[in-house]
Order: sequence, then structure tokens, then C-alpha cells
Amino acid sequence: MNVNKPGHKEEPLRALLNEWKVTPSLPPSFQERVWRRIVQAEAEPMISVTLWTVWSNWIAEMLKHFFEVSRTMPPDQGKRYLA
Repeated sequence: MNVNKPGHKEEPLRALLNEWKVTPSLPPSFQERVWRRIVQAEAEPMISVTLWTVWSNWIAEMLKHFFEVSRTMPPDQGKRYLA
């Protein structure tokens, strides 16, 4: 089994990574904007759509598409397309 062992080649990188200090700072009024967005999201009504509605709307759109495509074909070919 090959285990990665730190070698002398990685020492400069390791030294840089050890020096690196992260000092996170948030933009001004960050928390205020977050809470404002939360309040707005809670105020908006949730739209609930059933799977049946989604499925039936998809079927209706697909049928409409099929009929539109069939109209662009010669009549015989359009009838076979819809059959």
C-alpha cells in the first residue's frame, strides 16, 4: 500500500500554509440583509402544486407540440406521426 508521506519538496508549501491565517469578515449590514430576505420569503405565499397537475400540464403541452409538428408534415405523414 502506497501511503503519501510528506517529502522535502512539500516543505515550502507546508510552511506557507501554516502561515496562512483566515480572517473572515462579513460585509456591512450582512446580517440585516439576511434577516430581511428571510422575512420576505416567509411573507410570500407558498404555491403548492400536485404531481397530478404537473403531469397533466406536461401531457397537454406535449400533445400540443405533437399536433403542431404534424401540421408541418404532408397529410399522410402527419397522420402516421400521430397514430
